[in-house]
Amino acid sequence: MPEVTVLYFAQARDRLGRDCDTLVLPASADAAAVLAAISARHPANSALIARCRVAVDCQFIAGPVPLSPQSEIALIPPVSGG
Repeated sequence: MPEVTVLYFAQARDRLGRDCDTLVLPASADAAAVLAAISARHPANSALIARCRVAVDCQFIAGPVPLSPQSEIALIPPVSGG
């Protein structure tokens, strides 16, 4: 089970009050597993976390993806522009 770095952006960073976390995740995890692990660590913000997209090593993921200790996970909250 690799220990990976999770980076927080925009509203997620503001709400969680931090830029990153280190989490231990299964060697092959999908976006749902990543979001569940982050929600468990930050339960007060689980509604926001559930709406975020997950990227591993600069690629958005949908299904399982292999993780290593060098993997960088990004939590991207929904954004609006104008």
